[in-house]
Amino acid sequence: MTEPSSDLWTPGGPGTGSPFGAARHGAATRTFPAVTVDGIPLTGASRAPGRVPPAARRRRWPWMVLVLVGVAALLLGLVRCGADRARTEAPAEPSWSTATPAGTPPPPGSLSAGVTSVFAAAAAGGTGLAALTGQTATGHSVPVQSVPADEGFWIGAGPADRVWVQLTTNGESAVTITPGQLLDLAGPVVPHGSDFAGKAGVTGAEGAEQLTRQAAHLEVDPNRITAVGTR
Repeated sequence: MTEPSSDLWTPGGPGTGSPFGAARHGAATRTFPAVTVDGIPLTGASRAPGRVPPAARRRRWPWMVLVLVGVAALLLGLVRCGADRARTEAPAEPSWSTATPAGTPPPPGSLSAGVTSVFAAAAAGGTGLAALTGQTATGHSVPVQSVPADEGFWIGAGPADRVWVQLTTNGESAVTITPGQLLDLAGPVVPHGSDFAGKAGVTGAEGAEQLTRQAAHLEVDPNRITAVGTR
């Protein structure tokens, strides 16, 4: 006796060799690999697109803090570098500035305030000499160019290259200054007004206009003058 045939087709079961052995009545079962983010498996709602598990977010924020700290440190370093550079950059020396190597005696005939040639500053015109106000000028074997007044005289190589020296004394000084002497002296650079030449007793022929234009002179104590020769 044979069984009636059925018109319901069923895929082969286990052991039949059919690729659909695990299915029954058209239903198939599939196994998907686990999905993880930073080692944390995503399940349920955590697999929704665009969402990151809270644990993953907690692992990421320390790195974000480190990046922000690094950027802030870089910006702070750049600001400090710019400030240090502004402090260390010194203004350019005037064209008449000259430096004497350490241990080298000043050349004869020189008159300097620090590293600046006083004669060159005076010859430059404008506020060249007056810009040295307050600095001490030191002369070595500087020649006396002329002696127009009792308590003042010109020192320098000639009429176009000279500086006025005013003696600081209430009366007539004991030192005798004559043209052609070579002097060692020192004194501060002092500014003066347009009436100084007249007060000092310098006439137009003796360089009053030049003295007014320079707007500064040296004030020297007679005790700081030494005659070292003649030219």
